[in-house]
Amino acid sequence: MSGWRTHRAAQIPALCDGVEVRLAGRVRGIEGRFELVDGSGACPVVVHPASQPAWRADDLVRVIGTVRAGALDVREVVVVARPTRPVAVDPEHARLAHPALRDALSGVARARAALRAYFASQDFLEVETGPF
Repeated sequence: MSGWRTHRAAQIPALCDGVEVRLAGRVRGIEGRFELVDGSGACPVVVHPASQPAWRADDLVRVIGTVRAGALDVREVVVVARPTRPVAVDPEHARLAHPALRDALSGVARARAALRAYFASQDFLEVETGPF
């Protein structure tokens, strides 16, 4: 968990009402409803008219809200980034979102982390070469 984020999207439906949470993820719009999607899954989001103009489907956002009936009742939204083209029709996004590829990339990241940890334990110093 990052220092700012308190929960993952998949945890929201299991939390008790009234719990304050901080999440980050992509907004997904489905038939007039919104979900917040992160690496763990998705959770339904209650959108209030005052906060709706601040975000739209496909935005990357940070939200603060309260759990109500298994959904996230959003109090504060910060749009971190907006895509330059619709995510749903972006073939690169669709390829990277595939679960098998995500698992493979996670394995590569774990292997790199293990290598870095090993060399750090042996007092090696990681440096980047190239133009500065």
